Amino acid sequence: MLREIRFLLEHRVFLSATPHNGYTVSFTGLLELLDPLRFQMKAELEDSDRNHWEQVRIRRLKDDINRCSLRPPFAEQKPPEQINIQLTQQEQDLFAALREYRRHGHTVLESGATQSVRNMS
Repeated sequence: MLREIRFLLEHRVFLSATPHNGYTVSFTGLLELLDPLRFQMKAELEDSDRNHWEQVRIRRLKDDINRCSLRPPFAEQKPPEQINIQLTQQEQDLFAALREYRRHGHTVLESGATQSVRNMS
């Protein structure tokens, strides 16, 4: 989808707490989505690619943010609070169906794991 709409957007920012899969081609593919003039999807990196990184990449770690903030946003851990909500009957039915789907999935996985163990003996 990003490849289809990237030409409609002048500026792009990717934010993620999840690293890419570690393959150079995947990483350079993401960079190409950000800036196709500087980066091309490829399996091997070149020195020019590393030079371009310095022009576009900024990495912020939680410690960096906390160090520069008057009140660090990640410093306090607050306990979760329960939020009471009223579900419609349709929403209740959907959650019941999802719980049944999950229960069935666990059953299938457990029977498959048991079957795999039997096959190994």
